Amino acid sequence: MTKITKYVPGTFCWESLYTSDAATAKTFYQGLFEWKVDYVRTGDAPTYSLFSIQGKEVCGMSELNDKQKKQQIKPHWGTYVSVANVDEFLKVADVAGGRVLEPASDSMDAGRSALIQDPTGATISIWEPHKKIGALITDLPGTACWRELETPNVDVAGKFYATIFNWEPKPEKFGEMAYITFKLGKKSVGGMMSTPKEGMPSNWLTYWTVKDCEKSLNKADKLGGKILKSITEIKRVGKFAVLADPQGAVFAILQPEKK
Repeated sequence: MTKITKYVPGTFCWESLYTSDAATAKTFYQGLFEWKVDYVRTGDAPTYSLFSIQGKEVCGMSELNDKQKKQQIKPHWGTYVSVANVDEFLKVADVAGGRVLEPASDSMDAGRSALIQDPTGATISIWEPHKKIGALITDLPGTACWRELETPNVDVAGKFYATIFNWEPKPEKFGEMAYITFKLGKKSVGGMMSTPKEGMPSNWLTYWTVKDCEKSLNKADKLGGKILKSITEIKRVGKFAVLADPQGAVFAILQPEKK
């Protein structure tokens, strides 16, 4: 287990589930990852749920509001990147070709956030920490371990993220699969690959650490999840699978290769 006390700007810091059925989603994820849940009020917004492991927050959840439902926004996981100043960041993102979907706003005294869309269509949230920095632990089953962009145009996306976060796209090969790792200094912060099928929308995918990929996949199936990509093993990485929760929110699980 690694405790986190600070995030360097440009690193992923938080995941938030937007769901159409909070009660069912809570049962699913508690059963799959053994998360504990707490509830907090966020002003006039619906109650926000905080999931934790060993008393440390790892992610959150809220129900889609009426406006989001009218916009036909489907249940999904949203990922957040930490920045020093949201308002200044949005100016850079705009010049780089990004689109602001939700302008900067305060989440009480927790922090300040915004939602943007990259030039290829993927959405990503921005977080300026105040009292809440984001997830407080990693390197345990049930904690986020990787974020990956699937996009039809890796060149456009790579240039955009290099501009706004100072990420350096590094081409790699995993067997026959072409892959791009985003580097912030010497640290690998995320990845990118071309969408596997023509016409698929650009999107960010969050990977969650599990101890045993097969057992977790079987558990998810019994809890009402849907397997979208069965277990795949990649040397130097581990075993992973992609699935959707009962409401359709997509995520991945990863059993890291033992070192």
